[in-house]
Amino acid sequence: MKMFIRALQESDNSIFQGRLLHVMPAIPRRSNNEENNVSKDQGTKTLKQRREEERKAAEASGDTRAWNSLFMRPDTIVENVARKYGVSKSDLLDREADDLAVRIALGETQVISETKNAFKKAGVNVEALEELAKGKVDALKEVTM
Repeated sequence: MKMFIRALQESDNSIFQGRLLHVMPAIPRRSNNEENNVSKDQGTKTLKQRREEERKAAEASGDTRAWNSLFMRPDTIVENVARKYGVSKSDLLDREADDLAVRIALGETQVISETKNAFKKAGVNVEALEELAKGKVDALKEVTM
């Protein structure tokens, strides 16, 4: 402990070879007993794999709120709007423009509106899906009856 205090006093915020040093206490490692208590599966799986398993478990239990047919990535929206108006994506995403975020938001609104209309023409009850997504299951029963 005395060594840490001395290192902290002498070295913290000092300059060494042109770089500023910052001395911090070490974080104690877990003991082997604690590491063995952690599930071996969880220890070997990546964060992406664990999230995918959680998503699949939620869907298996009937929770499908994670999926949204109206979600589109911004690059997809920009590509769609550029194609519709016959301009290049670089023209639409002009760095000099002050309203870039507004352009993308308006494009997203337009594309989602067109998608909803296409769903309605195909016979999909979009309002019922929106109510279900909001968690209003009682409203869904009334709409379908």
